[in-house]
Amino acid sequence: MSITLVLIIVIGFISYQALNDPSKMNKLLHNPYQEARNKEYYRWLTSMFVHANLTH
Repeated sequence: MSITLVLIIVIGFISYQALNDPSKMNKLLHNPYQEARNKEYYRWLTSMFVHANLTH
């Protein structure tokens, strides 16, 4: 299995879960204020694995 296919599957899975749970989506999205204030630097990485909506 290629790395590209693995990334597509992982991104699809995480995006599907986040789209069905707004609190999870808010926890994963890039938010500079939260990153600076609460030191939630993981958001830089996790924001790459979620999509804004199904048509995106």
